[in-house]
Amino acid sequence: MHPLSSFRYLFTFALLSISFVGLVSAQEGATGQVIGWGDGWANAWGQLDNPPQRDFVMVSSKGYHSLALRVNGEVAAWGRNEDGQSDAPAGANFRRVACGNWFSLALADDGSVVGFGRNNYGQCDAPAGEIFTSIGAGYSHSVGLKEDGSILCWGRNDNYGQCNNPPEVGLSGLSVGYYHNLAIRPDGSMVGWGRNDLGQSIPRQGNDFVKVAAGGIHSIALKSDGSLVGWGGYFYGQDQVPPGNDFVDISAGRFHSAALRADGTIEAWGRTDWGLSEPPEGDGFVRLAAGRSHSLAIREAPNYSVSGLRAGGISTLTVSGCKPGSLVYFIGSLHGAGPVEMPFGVVELSEPFILLDKQLADSNGLAVRGWRIPSHMAGMEFFSQALSVTPLLGHRVNDKIFSNSLTATFR
Repeated sequence: MHPLSSFRYLFTFALLSISFVGLVSAQEGATGQVIGWGDGWANAWGQLDNPPQRDFVMVSSKGYHSLALRVNGEVAAWGRNEDGQSDAPAGANFRRVACGNWFSLALADDGSVVGFGRNNYGQCDAPAGEIFTSIGAGYSHSVGLKEDGSILCWGRNDNYGQCNNPPEVGLSGLSVGYYHNLAIRPDGSMVGWGRNDLGQSIPRQGNDFVKVAAGGIHSIALKSDGSLVGWGGYFYGQDQVPPGNDFVDISAGRFHSAALRADGTIEAWGRTDWGLSEPPEGDGFVRLAAGRSHSLAIREAPNYSVSGLRAGGISTLTVSGCKPGSLVYFIGSLHGAGPVEMPFGVVELSEPFILLDKQLADSNGLAVRGWRIPSHMAGMEFFSQALSVTPLLGHRVNDKIFSNSLTATFR
């Protein structure tokens, strides 16, 4: 067994396949690894078998499948798929994704919408020729936000009126629940339409709302002061928001809710028997999506960079965004990019590994080391990875963080 496999630690990873022809900087914005929790069906359809890439910028979950968007515009889909709801469209030209209960939507860069999965009510058939800036998917209906801030709905429109387009423009912050929808007016007030038997479509009064989230039979909203309000269905306490004014993001599932605090930790409440109110511990989370029986979040990836990369010289290896005090291992390989399954996760290098150096992350989560590159390595393809190691404290699962990868050759 390789020595690395004997570590009984929690590993987070930051990967860079090094190029000495010229460095490629990571793209702007928070990217990271998809983390999942909760499931009343024991992951029967693989909806929690999250992809290993470390460059996701958006997640969505509503039924028994999952969607995620990569920073390069590719869509990833996994989970239940009898209707094709997990058959992600090809291409790298998408900017938003939305899970319906048995179908999915993806918003392309040109403003068009691609629908896939169950289409018994036309919920996958977005109106042709329209340009949308945001989308949302409900149980059997779809909603698009146009460039002028007006709403256009399609799909099922039974007695709830979830597809009755509100006669307003300038709307933003669209959120689509199972049978009702919410949006924010230019003055910061809210508008709601659709199912309303528990008051879920009657927004709270005020002009200081910055985000809304429509769930199964409840709604929550984020105010400009960082506090939350909730209303509608109460059977599991999903509308009973936690105290505090440090929230920055929200999401409403069928019977539970989740919110992201400014320190990167997640709060979840509502239905408890499926583990939906037990989000992953720790900080560093930047996105979240509450679903039906499972939820997803994105945990920001550490950033691994190198400089002075020339055979015979000294390169500087830097990892930022680590947990302060963690031990960072810098390892490399001359045998390819992997991946290799290890007890602590998937390593994006091929064995045998070369230990380049190690360094404790400082109080800012930064680890920096120098590495002298042997002269004989000129012209070789080399792969490097940094592993930030934190001792396990109790039972922790699904807590691996990756950065994006780059590939090139020594000069």
